[in-house]
Amino acid sequence: MKMSCAIICVVLKDTGGKDMRKNIKRMGAAALAATMAVTMVPWTESKAYTTGDYSYFNDYTLGYGKMSDTDPDESKAIIVYKDGKKVSYIGDSDVPVYDNKEDNIFGPQVTQEWDADKLVLTQPVKYTTPDGKVHDVESMLTNFDFIADPTAIDNSAVDGKLYVYGTTEGFSYNNAGELSGNAYDNHSLTILSTTDMVNWTDEGFMDTQNLTNEPSDSGSKTKAGWAVKAWAPSGLKIDGDGDGQDEYYIFYTNGGATGYVMSDSPIGPWKDPLGKALCSGSLPNCSDCNTCFDPGVLADDKGNAYVYFGGLSRTSGRVVKIKFEPGTGKVKLDGDPVKMPTYAFFEDNEINQFNGKYYYSYCSDWSSQPLTNIASICAYVGSDPLKIAFDPTSRPAGQEKQAFTDSDGTYHHFLGTILNNPSVIYGQTYNNHHHMQEFKGHNYIFYHSTVLNNTIHRDSKNYRNLHVDEINIDKDTDNISITPSYEGAAQIEDFDPYKEFDGTQKTINATTTSYSAGVCSRRSDSRVKAGLSPMVLDEIDTGDWTKIQGVNFDRLAAKFEAEVASTTDKGAIEVYLDDPTKASNYVCSVNVKNTGSKENFTTVSTDITSAVGGKHDVYFVFRGTDYNVASWRFTGSGDPLPTAVPATPAPTIVPAATPAPGSEHKFDIANDNYYVEGGDGVRVIKNDDNTVTLKFTKQYSAVDMYLPENSDFYNNCKSVVITYKLSGNVKKSDGTPDSNLGHALFDKDCVLNPSGYDDASKGKHVDWGQKLTVTDTYVTKVFRVGNDFSGNCVNGIQIFNPHTMSSGNEINITIKSVRFYPDEKADNFVPSEDDPAKTPAPTKAPDVAPTKAPDVAPTKAPDVAPTKAPDVAPTKAPDAAPTKAPDVAPTKAPEAEPTKATDVAPTKAPEAESTKAPEAASTKAPEAKPTTTTTISKINNVENLKKTYLIGKLKYKMMDSRYVAVTGVEKKNIKAVSIPATVKISGKTYKVAYIAAGAFKNCKKLKNVTIGKNVRSIGSKAFSKCKTLKKITVKSKLIKLLAKNAFSGAGKKIVYKFPKSKARAYKKLFAGKK
Repeated sequence: MKMSCAIICVVLKDTGGKDMRKNIKRMGAAALAATMAVTMVPWTESKAYTTGDYSYFNDYTLGYGKMSDTDPDESKAIIVYKDGKKVSYIGDSDVPVYDNKEDNIFGPQVTQEWDADKLVLTQPVKYTTPDGKVHDVESMLTNFDFIADPTAIDNSAVDGKLYVYGTTEGFSYNNAGELSGNAYDNHSLTILSTTDMVNWTDEGFMDTQNLTNEPSDSGSKTKAGWAVKAWAPSGLKIDGDGDGQDEYYIFYTNGGATGYVMSDSPIGPWKDPLGKALCSGSLPNCSDCNTCFDPGVLADDKGNAYVYFGGLSRTSGRVVKIKFEPGTGKVKLDGDPVKMPTYAFFEDNEINQFNGKYYYSYCSDWSSQPLTNIASICAYVGSDPLKIAFDPTSRPAGQEKQAFTDSDGTYHHFLGTILNNPSVIYGQTYNNHHHMQEFKGHNYIFYHSTVLNNTIHRDSKNYRNLHVDEINIDKDTDNISITPSYEGAAQIEDFDPYKEFDGTQKTINATTTSYSAGVCSRRSDSRVKAGLSPMVLDEIDTGDWTKIQGVNFDRLAAKFEAEVASTTDKGAIEVYLDDPTKASNYVCSVNVKNTGSKENFTTVSTDITSAVGGKHDVYFVFRGTDYNVASWRFTGSGDPLPTAVPATPAPTIVPAATPAPGSEHKFDIANDNYYVEGGDGVRVIKNDDNTVTLKFTKQYSAVDMYLPENSDFYNNCKSVVITYKLSGNVKKSDGTPDSNLGHALFDKDCVLNPSGYDDASKGKHVDWGQKLTVTDTYVTKVFRVGNDFSGNCVNGIQIFNPHTMSSGNEINITIKSVRFYPDEKADNFVPSEDDPAKTPAPTKAPDVAPTKAPDVAPTKAPDVAPTKAPDVAPTKAPDAAPTKAPDVAPTKAPEAEPTKATDVAPTKAPEAESTKAPEAASTKAPEAKPTTTTTISKINNVENLKKTYLIGKLKYKMMDSRYVAVTGVEKKNIKAVSIPATVKISGKTYKVAYIAAGAFKNCKKLKNVTIGKNVRSIGSKAFSKCKTLKKITVKSKLIKLLAKNAFSGAGKKIVYKFPKSKARAYKKLFAGKK
């Protein structure tokens, strides 16, 4: 398709570097245009497909906790959420679990053709809190690296980067191929780098079995002389050999000892100059040190260096001074280790120097203590690094955490807990390991959690991932302020797409991301052999994407290149700015070439004819599979950035019923962004007539609606007009009605916190009166600057419930429209055909026409989310809005999922698990019975996820591109069921992995069931009330999740037949499941 070449002027607002992430949360990614005025020209190259508006997969989200809020004995587990509400534990749901060795956790989320016009984009890592709020987890360094135990080295003076090192998590599986608990079975450290604390690049590994970074098939690998495994690193940059150039040291653990490697580069190759452990139990004062692991290393401002180590018991902490051998840089101990009386010590030694003071921090143990929290990060501050720890309980009562100076003049201060266990925001409690680091004038804390394991594997096995947040250190009080967040650290400088730190042309490693979905990194032998950056982007499928945040095109972009290696030519890579769901944000694309191998890289390129400049988030959207990407490159044209098209005077009079462009923003109440405060105290119900009903049931719950920042008059909005009707059953103490609702107005400076606009300390919150009164017909209220609002402009309205609510009380307000105007008078109303109330219209056009074309940047909030439901989406809008801009969530109620069988027949019968019982589902599946005479020869695979397929006598539903669930039967009088291992739909084979909740409920004549070999979970009440059920034959060895009530009300004496290797485990699993 040829696209128009008309020049379109877009005015793009400067958001600034540090505040950019806050603005994303506030107004949505689509509203973040560039930071300078730019002329945009759509790309003119033809493609084999048409690019349409895309949508994100958003069928469900996951959290971790308890289904019940009242049962203290209930265990925590992964919970499935839909519409902001808890649905079930994942084991009682149809949500796929990827906990088998053969599972690909980065496989496609939906089945779709690579050249489909409209794609469903893969859902990024999200976490849902018990209040139903969905959080984009952007605090993670990457969305694909399983890494723990972080450390870092500041190399900004050399290449502008911070390098982070962490334990590479190796996955463990049992003999049945099932994912086991974390056994710390790894032998490498993963290395990441950043220049801006937001965009992270995978740099490769420090591998104890390949220190010299040889290709995997090399026979000349150098191994560490003393260690096989590698855990819990601590980094140090220092001129150890005295040659005037810094070396890079990584201290790490192998079992119960600590050693190190060194290099002339932060990414290796590495060498093991000592060939043995540096710290072990054989050292003086270490015989009672349980494990000499988890090192923390520091070179201070006095020219001294120290290593802290030890763990697993309160008396195991040690510190020892170290020195470096001139000429070789070898590390030697400078004295004997010193015992540390660390309070509630468990593991994770960390040492820093801030403001001239030493900060020693660690992870506390798992017992409850009066001065620390369980498994939390605690800290001491002192003037002597060898005497920094002391027993705070020896201090006078009430002074345990007060600073003091002892008789030797040594300064001491015990801070206690400075960072709680990550369970406070991610639900699951596990060990805590951290690192604090200064970088480019900011201080940060790195730590790990298990949220990636819980949302990608969907099985809680304690594999960890890294996060980062900025911290504040008070030089006067010593206190460290840490607030772990889902957003993470702010971007501290722009990402330069054109040049490296040294001014040379930049080649961007394709693993560089601030956020991503569906992809991961892998080490490429061909890149290693060529001496290039070793890590490439892998596991690419249609709909996957990566994002680089805050890219500053300070010159117009002229060309885009990508290095790809592929076994297919059915693929493409598309580039978008700011929001990949909107076709209008498309920049360019390159087609993937078949290079014969995923190790044979070639460059594909295209000219960029759009005048791309200013600051943007850049998205790379992938089509196709079976290819890797090594790098990106943008080439600048050298031309200066264009200026905005000069404004053209507008007519002086505008007809009252037709507002001039930019004179009104009608808030699309069914689709625009809004924020819900107060959890389940208010429900947002989107009605068929495009109105919205807010149902209030608790006091102080509220809904915020705001003017998008890309509005023409965002900085000069003078009035808000709301049309509504309201009813309720709240009464005063004297029995008179009292259901009026309150409202508040706020301006653009009001801070958005995780619950919405709720910080009265910044910006304007005024007029908390109850001016939204009860009315059974639509009425219109006008609120104006200067009359109802003391600020200079009004940017949003909050509707809240001030009443104390009793059981059964509710107040319902149905909103027809909310409008924002730049005209503070806004009381000249004219009838409007689409609104029973009167609609204000300006009597005079703006003096100057808008400087951007209204057909490109609409005056209403751009639709970031899909305009229709993803394929297995919930059937109504979420009750609670997300805490950041909903660039993933749908903006309208998803379509209801069909319950009838489709007319798509399988092309081959599923494998039969049993040849007996004539009543059983046929071993040869008949064609699916059509309900209409229409024959569909080809079906969009994305649409398939909405449908129920009747194959034989069983109903199936696709869960993703690999698995289906049995969801029901054709007739309830079936007597025998054989669930096959696989079925075919539209010519593709799918594994039958799930028995859905209620699948065979009330099949009262069902006697015999055979469960196929690929079934992994059996949902809630799957066989409920199957009263005649007598025999169940289980062929699967993969079942991990069985709902407690899967067989409630079923036969009393069911005989089970299990595989021999699983008999013991299954007897326990199936016992008592009634």
